[in-house]
Amino acid sequence: MKAKYKIPVDSLVIGMIAHFRAEKRQEVLVNACLNLFEKYPKVHLVFVGNEEYGSFMDSEVIIIKDKVEQRGFSNRMTIAHDTNSSDVLPILDIGVLLSNNEGMPNVIMEYMAYELPVVTNDHAGCVTLLGEDYPYYTGNEP
Repeated sequence: MKAKYKIPVDSLVIGMIAHFRAEKRQEVLVNACLNLFEKYPKVHLVFVGNEEYGSFMDSEVIIIKDKVEQRGFSNRMTIAHDTNSSDVLPILDIGVLLSNNEGMPNVIMEYMAYELPVVTNDHAGCVTLLGEDYPYYTGNEP
């Protein structure tokens, strides 16, 4: 999969598997990764989402791509539409879910099955899966 998406073999791959919808907050991860790209030349960001959500998805992807391109990092981000998570999970080093609204997130279970470090916020479903002692982002930290 790294070869398919032209991701260097020695990259540290951060990935988020989530539909492109407003509540999934992909832009938060993009902003964080733009800072990481500046400091760490081997970081690569992968989004796996679905194209079926129409105009919001299209505009969100355009905004994300433009933001990354303006900073000169378009070769450090991959957006893989209509790709099975099972094809991408083996290349991830860190799994991310930053959603405003979640139940019991399947993607967290998938990250756990691949023994990935997980970056997520403190939704009840995430807390149930990862445990209360997991260090969660509450939205109050800088």
